[in-house]
Amino acid sequence: MRLTPVFAALACLAALVTSPPARAADVATLNCVIGKIEPQLRAAMEADFEQAMTQAGVALSPANDAQLVSRAADCARQFSWSEAARNAAIAWSRATIARPVAERYLRARGFDVDRILAIWTAIPAATRLHRLDNEALTSLGKALYDAGVFKKEGDPTIVGKFIVYLSTSEFCRQDFIDG
Repeated sequence: MRLTPVFAALACLAALVTSPPARAADVATLNCVIGKIEPQLRAAMEADFEQAMTQAGVALSPANDAQLVSRAADCARQFSWSEAARNAAIAWSRATIARPVAERYLRARGFDVDRILAIWTAIPAATRLHRLDNEALTSLGKALYDAGVFKKEGDPTIVGKFIVYLSTSEFCRQDFIDG
């Protein structure tokens, strides 16, 4: 297996879920969006994210995403968030809902999720709290490859989606705080 597709998959996936940095907002209000999501909507969103694990280019359905964006607009009004803070909260909420779905999916397929998480957390916090640049993505891809995480051709893409959710939840939270 060549390493190049590993890095390309991680870089492409990271670009799909990024949002502009937020202006400072009270981190205590970040859970507002998720708190407004009813169980039925959350289940539908989780089903979308599970489908995204198996199909390239699949994300939240437009209807489910519109509902998430609507909840975020309510929170933005309630807490006087800037547009950038609202966008960071939306991306953080997506990643926060998607992460456990991706983790279950990987575990069910025999991936060592604990090993993946250990490699992820070995990245310095200062790096994890920002969008991963090409150097960080290359280093992460190599570490995952060297650890034997990738066993077959599609593995980098599947693991890459999980990494994107981990990364997005960390840097969007930080964007929300720092802005």
